[in-house]
Amino acid sequence: MDLYFGVLKSIKEDNNKVTQIMREVNIPWKTLKEILLSLINNGIIEEIDASHINDSRTNVYYILTKKGNNIYEYLRNTKNHINHVLFLLS
Repeated sequence: MDLYFGVLKSIKEDNNKVTQIMREVNIPWKTLKEILLSLINNGIIEEIDASHINDSRTNVYYILTKKGNNIYEYLRNTKNHINHVLFLLS
């Protein structure tokens, strides 16, 4: 779950190209590819064709859908609540 959240967070923070996401989340291409496909297939992110942009490094970038934004915010809030409870218990 942390890898999925990391990918969503990276995309949310405009690190939305494959190499940026890989660097931010610190995961190999094969793992990222599986996560991206899962997120696309579930309507959480969209793959955007960037071939019209003069950037030869990549032809695609990713954005969160409305559903993806909602899931990201829910996970972020849940992580914050858990961290707060753990802090209170320590």
